[in-house]
Amino acid sequence: MGAGYWIVVGLVAVALATVLLAVWRDAEMVAEKERGVWVVLAASDGTGHGLDDPSTAAWPHLLAETTPPSAARIANLSVGGLTLDRAITEALPELLRLRPQGVTIWLAVNDYGFGRPLAAYIVDLETLLAAVRATGAAVVVGNLPDLATVPYLAEASGDPAALRADCARWNAAIAAVASRYEATVVDFFPNPIDPETLGPDGFHPSAEGQRRLAERFRRAMPGM
Repeated sequence: MGAGYWIVVGLVAVALATVLLAVWRDAEMVAEKERGVWVVLAASDGTGHGLDDPSTAAWPHLLAETTPPSAARIANLSVGGLTLDRAITEALPELLRLRPQGVTIWLAVNDYGFGRPLAAYIVDLETLLAAVRATGAAVVVGNLPDLATVPYLAEASGDPAALRADCARWNAAIAAVASRYEATVVDFFPNPIDPETLGPDGFHPSAEGQRRLAERFRRAMPGM
């Protein structure tokens, strides 16, 4: 057989490989689309504030890194300093555009710490959960931890018992709204905050705290 024959064979092989690669890429794209999206909506804990490597150690990233291939991909819409009212105006449009199969929301600590009235917070929580549940997405909501077990917050409050009672009051209201919208609540309140889970500033999660957050939320997220 002459050189021309082998040139033709080579060209056919290259063409076949190109077609197979295109088919494989198309299959990958279809599989990715079929995975669905699970949105995380949190504040600076979700951005990894204070960590050596925020892009890999924040709890939404840890969720994304360890979810099985068949599970939804994580879309992290967390923003440092985010409060619930800002989430409605700044993040909700993008959240709805993503058409998620599930949404995890942990936005309570900033609202409480910034002095927002509970009544206003609950109105915003109703608004956000109604919008998300209208899409058919599952919802997971984190509540307030016992902030009286954070040493500097307890000292700053001047009355740790009142701080604890306030957290319990907020959590009861959060639970009532979550129940109306069939949202799952991740209840952080019963367990005192372990100092090992706090970063150098004594407030934001450490790497260990981020790991535990990822695990707590994962257990509440179906299929993850």
